[in-house]
Amino acid sequence: MLKSSGVSYVGIAQIENKPYPYFAKQVMDAIWATHKGCWIKILIVVDKDINIYDVEDIIWAISTRVQPHSDTFIIDDHIGFPLDPSAKRPGVSSHMGIDATVKIPERFDTYPPLSISSEDLLEAIKHRYGHTAFYKKIMEGRK
Repeated sequence: MLKSSGVSYVGIAQIENKPYPYFAKQVMDAIWATHKGCWIKILIVVDKDINIYDVEDIIWAISTRVQPHSDTFIIDDHIGFPLDPSAKRPGVSSHMGIDATVKIPERFDTYPPLSISSEDLLEAIKHRYGHTAFYKKIMEGRK
């Protein structure tokens, strides 16, 4: 599944599973090789557990599954969107790919499960402190 925003400057690709290591990079290469896909300047590849329509989910995947030195890829002087105002020449652009997938088997044998508070716990906290009071209590503790 692929979602793009802006004028195709940013795209999110979601993969069902990884049949082999570095599959996300191959997905990026395949998308950039297409007629419209080459207009995507920043392409983020995520796993099936990420909602590609929720910016917070995407940011969470980037912040918890990406090491910038090894999970980002830059291609220079490639076909780009002809009206990109940041391009040095019309139709010529750079691309940045971000592999925001779980790195099994590239880096890990297993990956820790996501820790989410239960609805009961969240309701108990809200009931006891309320949203505003709980936030104020946390901020007071930081002083």
